[in-house]
Amino acid sequence: MEREVSALCAAASRSYLTAGRFPYYYAQSKLRFDLVFLTLLRRGLIPDGARVIDLGCGQSLLAAVLLAARRQFEIGVWAKTWPPPPANLLLQGMEREEEVAHGFSWCRERAADAGHSTNAVTSMVESLEPVAAVTSLYE
Repeated sequence: MEREVSALCAAASRSYLTAGRFPYYYAQSKLRFDLVFLTLLRRGLIPDGARVIDLGCGQSLLAAVLLAARRQFEIGVWAKTWPPPPANLLLQGMEREEEVAHGFSWCRERAADAGHSTNAVTSMVESLEPVAAVTSLYE
């Protein structure tokens, strides 16, 4: 399984190369050591056709890993013990810091090129009602 995880992290961070060394290495490190990304995939917590809203998306790492996961699955580089990654997602990233959101607009363009619907929002909505809360992802 380590081979598949390494391939997924490499595929997801590869698109950050065009933004520079820091975004690329940051993406690689974050995806390897922040367990939430792999846990969401390993447990199949995001269903097909889901609308994923990433609040405080920063560099859109969640979108990058979800898109890369689907590509890896389709080419056969996927852990056999993991459920298939979600398909047909509507990905939305919300980032309060305008320069962060604009600095990574290329991620939105790459997702659109791959046939995924995205919406980059550069200002945080003042009052958002939480739809659901995920507790204890690390159990």
